[in-house]
Amino acid sequence: MSKPLLTVVIPVTRMAGKLWNLKLTLAAAADEDVLVILVHDIADSETSDQLIKVVTAIPQLKFILEENHFGNPGDARNAGLKYVSGGWFAFWDSDDLPNVREFTSMIARASENGADVAIGGIETCYFGFENETRGFPAPSVDSRNSVFNLAQMPAFTRMAFRNLDLTSVNFPPLSMGEDLIFLARSKFLDRKTYVHSKSVYLYVLNFPGQLTGDPSKLKQVSKIWKYLHEESKKTAGTMQSYITFQIFKNQLAALKTSHRLTLPGIGWSLFRFIKSPILTVAIIMYILKNQNLLERKTEH
Repeated sequence: MSKPLLTVVIPVTRMAGKLWNLKLTLAAAADEDVLVILVHDIADSETSDQLIKVVTAIPQLKFILEENHFGNPGDARNAGLKYVSGGWFAFWDSDDLPNVREFTSMIARASENGADVAIGGIETCYFGFENETRGFPAPSVDSRNSVFNLAQMPAFTRMAFRNLDLTSVNFPPLSMGEDLIFLARSKFLDRKTYVHSKSVYLYVLNFPGQLTGDPSKLKQVSKIWKYLHEESKKTAGTMQSYITFQIFKNQLAALKTSHRLTLPGIGWSLFRFIKSPILTVAIIMYILKNQNLLERKTEH
């Protein structure tokens, strides 16, 4: 198999009967110079059977299927990184709808510009309302304000990374927020970035079974903050405390949207799961202090 332009890692867990968007994504990837690494966390045999039927129905698709017990998207993505080949790699979710053709076009432009990171625009919609989208163009990263805006909505599924040292960056073993910690560890804001003017990814909110909608995962919020805070202390560049806080706020906003919680509701939910009283109070106070920002972020 020749080396592809792009390798995409896609974790799949408990998706039996819900592979509609993934099927569309794989069909589109088959028409482009893309290698798809499907990392199936074996949680049920039904998903495995359906997944194999989907990929075998697209004979021109270049793919590798890795099946094992990973337990969380972080470890699943680490397993997929071992198979990365070609010039660029990216991470997509099985319940979203990337614009594969525009994504590869973005990478071609990024290569021409000598960039190490490419970022395109993203659209969001609610499940069942895919025709009603809201667009968020990719901000430039040439000033403090633009970096601040990017940190508020990094959306790493719309990003691609040159196949250099970044394949050695690991995800933490978490079910949510692992993408934000990967970005912090990669120091992506300190790398030469190409900003694509068009949208490359459709993020589907409230897709059935999304991990961010699982109340039992809220206890991981304290771990997300711990990892992000540790990374912020290691870096004297753009990944400083204010950037870390914005990235963390993005996770809180996603939780609020997924759980449809009021601000006091998410505060008390965190209080139930976070063992450190000081950290709990700090998070709740931060949510209350930034109530208007969170409401604007999640009203879409």
